[in-house]
Amino acid sequence: MKGLLLKEYYALRPYFKKQLLVLLVLFVFFVAVSATFSILVPMSLFFIANLMLSSFTMDIQSHWDSYALTLPVTRTRIIASKYLTFFGALLIAGCIGTPIACILEKVVFHQSPVVPALSAAVSLLLAGLFLCVQLPLTVKLGIERAQIAIALCYLVPFVLVMLVSKQSDAFLHVFTPLLELPWYWLAALCLALYLAIMAFSVLLSIQFYKAKEF
Repeated sequence: MKGLLLKEYYALRPYFKKQLLVLLVLFVFFVAVSATFSILVPMSLFFIANLMLSSFTMDIQSHWDSYALTLPVTRTRIIASKYLTFFGALLIAGCIGTPIACILEKVVFHQSPVVPALSAAVSLLLAGLFLCVQLPLTVKLGIERAQIAIALCYLVPFVLVMLVSKQSDAFLHVFTPLLELPWYWLAALCLALYLAIMAFSVLLSIQFYKAKEF
C-alpha cells in the first residue's frame, strides 16, 4: 500500500507544481474582489478534487493498470490507494487551510473567523461527496464518459431543491422529527450517513475495477 501511495504522490507532484501558481493567482484575485479569505479552503479542495482526473489520465497514458496486474498488488488495494490519496489530501488541505484562512480573516480584514471556518467545513463535506460520486463513475465509464454522467448526477440536487422549494411545507413536516433531535444526535446521524456513502462508493469502485479488463 505504501508503494501505491508513493506512486500517486510522485505521479501528481509535477502537475501540482504546475497548477499551484494558477491557484495562487486565482486566490489573490478572488480575495481582492470579495474581501474575504473564506474562499481559501473551497478553492484548495476543488483543486485537489480535480487532481483525481489527472491521476486517471496519467494511469491511462502510462498503461499503469496493465502493468499493475503484473505486480503483487490486488485490485482492491489499487482502488484503496486512490481513495486514501484523495481523501487524505482533502483532510490535509482542510486542516492546514482552515486555521490560515481564519487567522488572515481576523488580521487582515478584522472580521470574525466563523465564516471561513464554516465555509471550510461545508466545502470539505461537499468535496468528499463529489469524490464519492466521481470515483466510481470514472472507474466504470472512463474519464470522458464519466464527465457526462457526473454532470447528469449533479442535476439531481438542483431538481430536488426546486421540488423542496415548491413543496416546502410538506417536506418540513416529514423532517420535523429529525430537526427536533439534540444537535449531537443529529451530528452523529449525519456522520453515519456520510461514512455509509463513502463505504458504498469504495465498494462500488472496487467491484467496477475488478470487472474491468486491461
